[in-house]
Amino acid sequence: MKQLLLLLGLLTGLAAQAAEKPRRPAVAAPRPAADSVQQRAACRTRYLTDVLHLSSRQALAVRRCAYEQAAAVATAPARQRFDEQMLRILTPGQYSAFVWLAESLSH
Repeated sequence: MKQLLLLLGLLTGLAAQAAEKPRRPAVAAPRPAADSVQQRAACRTRYLTDVLHLSSRQALAVRRCAYEQAAAVATAPARQRFDEQMLRILTPGQYSAFVWLAESLSH
């Protein structure tokens, strides 16, 4: 009986904590610029590494290429160069998935 009451008290305390609203800070924490070149390259690399299951060597090469593309002005030649670099880095299956993703995201 004593254990049951202890367990009931513990569950009640946990339920009360879960029901409390999370406290928001009075001032929002400063965030780095979302459009920085390094951040865009890192974000794109993480996404492609996860989706295409890249090896560490491939991820490093993709990061270099993504950085170059993020630093370049968004033009058709820059996009074409990035695609050519991906063709050299990725396996045929990975490149096929990459092209499919790029096409589906552009629509």
